[in-house]
Amino acid sequence: MYDIPFTLLFSLLSILSAYAFFDVAGRIVLKRGYLFLLWIACGAIATGTGIWSVYFIGMLTFHLPVSMAFNLLMIFLAMFTAIAGTGAALFILVQHSFTYSLLFTSALCLGTTMVSMHQAIIAAMNTQIIIHHNYTLLVLSFCIAVLFSFVALHIVFSKHKKISDTSTLRKLAGSGLLGLAILGMHYTAMASTTFITADNTTVPFILNHSLLASCVGIMSLMIALLTIAGAFLDRCYVIQLQYIFDTLDVSLWTRDIQNDQMITCSPGTEKVYGIPAEAFMKDKRLWKQLIYPGDEAFIKETETNLLAGKPATREYRIIDGNGKVKWLHERIIPTTDRTGTLLRFDGVTLDITQRKLAEQTVREERNFSQAILDTTEALIVVVDIQGRIVQFNRACEALSGYSFAEVLHQPFWETRLFENLDNQDMRTIFHNTLSGCFTPRTEQYWRTKHGTRRLISWNLSLIRNTHGSITHIMGAGIDITELRLTEELLRKSEKLSVAGQLAAGVAHEIRNPLTTLKGFLQLLYDSAEEKFYFDIMLKELHRIESITSEFLLLAKPEAMNFQAKNVISLLDDVVSLAATQAIMKNITIITDYALDIGVIYCEENRLKQVFIHLLQNAMEAMPNSGEITLQARMADERHVLISIKDQGYGIEPERLAKLGEPFYTTKEKGTGLGLMISYKIIESHEGTIKVESNVGKGTSVHVLLPAHPLTSVKK
Repeated sequence: MYDIPFTLLFSLLSILSAYAFFDVAGRIVLKRGYLFLLWIACGAIATGTGIWSVYFIGMLTFHLPVSMAFNLLMIFLAMFTAIAGTGAALFILVQHSFTYSLLFTSALCLGTTMVSMHQAIIAAMNTQIIIHHNYTLLVLSFCIAVLFSFVALHIVFSKHKKISDTSTLRKLAGSGLLGLAILGMHYTAMASTTFITADNTTVPFILNHSLLASCVGIMSLMIALLTIAGAFLDRCYVIQLQYIFDTLDVSLWTRDIQNDQMITCSPGTEKVYGIPAEAFMKDKRLWKQLIYPGDEAFIKETETNLLAGKPATREYRIIDGNGKVKWLHERIIPTTDRTGTLLRFDGVTLDITQRKLAEQTVREERNFSQAILDTTEALIVVVDIQGRIVQFNRACEALSGYSFAEVLHQPFWETRLFENLDNQDMRTIFHNTLSGCFTPRTEQYWRTKHGTRRLISWNLSLIRNTHGSITHIMGAGIDITELRLTEELLRKSEKLSVAGQLAAGVAHEIRNPLTTLKGFLQLLYDSAEEKFYFDIMLKELHRIESITSEFLLLAKPEAMNFQAKNVISLLDDVVSLAATQAIMKNITIITDYALDIGVIYCEENRLKQVFIHLLQNAMEAMPNSGEITLQARMADERHVLISIKDQGYGIEPERLAKLGEPFYTTKEKGTGLGLMISYKIIESHEGTIKVESNVGKGTSVHVLLPAHPLTSVKK
């Protein structure tokens, strides 16, 4: 006989175990990879343990007149049989292809598990009682288990394409039938079993193992309830995911490669493609018909990578169901099995049309701004708050010789552009600018890539974001090198004009009394016995007269008669005139003339005056003898370059810049008029004078004059 409370207990256990079986089956089909195996294991343990406990409790609650024990190894073998058989039934049931044969196979697996486990528990009984079986009833118990299991599975799953779609009501009905299968099989199998004592008399069931049965029952209940609770929580999580899946404005889809069909396609597909998701489920190649003409080659290339098992991210255009052109961003991940066979594609597709339009607008604005920056003549340099150059327009490239790529993202203090400032000074200026302590307008020399110096006038400004924080510093510059040179020329011209007016007045006032003094001094000279002092006075008067002549020449240059003259002949005459003074000072004049020099168009005497003056300056700079080199060559097809190089003590840089200014001289007794007049004569010949000097090494004067057209003809 069975105890009624325990009968109710294992009846409840059988129903809970059956419900756990169906509930877990609905969760398993939604899982992939290791989660799939994990849920099968959980379902097998919960259901298998529940079925095993039903049979074990049933055996424990029988009453036999003899002591009863169980073989633990066989008990655990029975439990393992229940878990393994239930796991196999679950694995068969959750396959993607749903058929009646699959239901029957799963039911057959469950029935076999029940019978095998029941017999294992019977075999585990350790007693002196002899056990006989009625095989007809035993086969009937097996049939009951398989039939009720099949009906339960059919009720729960046969009306749904997906196991996960099964309703709770159907699962409860199926649980009741599967519970009846468990109980029916147990009672029928027990009815087929006869227990006989040693004297061949049948005995009633009197053994009582209530405490053990209670423990096993409670344990099994806990396992079943925990499994059902886990399935419930997982279902809540899946419901949330499903809500997201249904409400997202993106297309989430899965394509089965083996069966060449779409498995899932989210409702957001209609918002992306303008076509309902059901249409894509029916025609998996529908999306290819929407591809914008010209993007097909790109799509085909990514398809090749996908078929090779490589993930792909792509952006392409389509013409949606409403005739609108859209940009889509798509991420596709292929799934393969252990052998590398491609199983499916999982993809997410987003409509990025608005982003593309925004990018195009930004790009157009950037191109517009860049066009303005590149066409303006102003120098535009922009640095970020780390001092790195982020903008360097074409005017900067043209002037500096550096390309934007060469200076991009370089701290501007590490470039070679800024002259006379080291890195620390530039960093200090930069940090002062960021703090607001700076002068908006400043001038700074640039050293170009080719080594030239350019004076730049900068106007600095700070660029701030919407929060008022400084993000960049912009400098707008203008090359004022030529402007400064022009200003310098104007300044010198004004000086020359003033000097000329002054010279004319001084010469006029000095010349008349000077003539009187010379006349009377000449009369006294003839009657004087001691003429030494008279010679000195006459010499100084001649010097004063020479200076006044230079004053008059400066104030009102004489008209010059330009003629074609041979450069070498002109220079040889100058060397002949200066040779005597050079010999007296132990100075050697070395001439170096190129063979291709022709003629120049000039006023010969004026040019001789210039070169004689330059040679005299060179000799005066070498009091301790030395060499002077006089070179002449063609600078280019249209210009002759004449250079005079000495080995004197040189001129300091600060003095070098003032040469040619009125009354400025480096000599103790000089007037500063000789070099100024030389500059004026060369300018009247449309030439230039350039002076280079190194202190302690000497000075070089380069005179550049235009060549006569006959020179080019001659060449």
